[in-house]
Amino acid sequence: MAAGSLSGKNSVELGVCCAKTDKLIGYAGIVSINQLNRKGEYFILIGELEYWGRGLGTQITGATTDYAFNSLGLHRIE
Repeated sequence: MAAGSLSGKNSVELGVCCAKTDKLIGYAGIVSINQLNRKGEYFILIGELEYWGRGLGTQITGATTDYAFNSLGLHRIE
């Protein structure tokens, strides 16, 4: 899994690519970031069916929430 990002003040959006083929397979990120309350809303979409059931959602969720807590300083992900 590899990712590229688009960031704004209120969101971090990641494109998820297959590391072997560099093919875009989905998206994940944190939106509606509220710096005052230090929270944001998580989303994920793996659109390529051939990548379902391989544990990628778990891996992507872990990496994204780790980034939200440790790099963005958020305290809550919804």
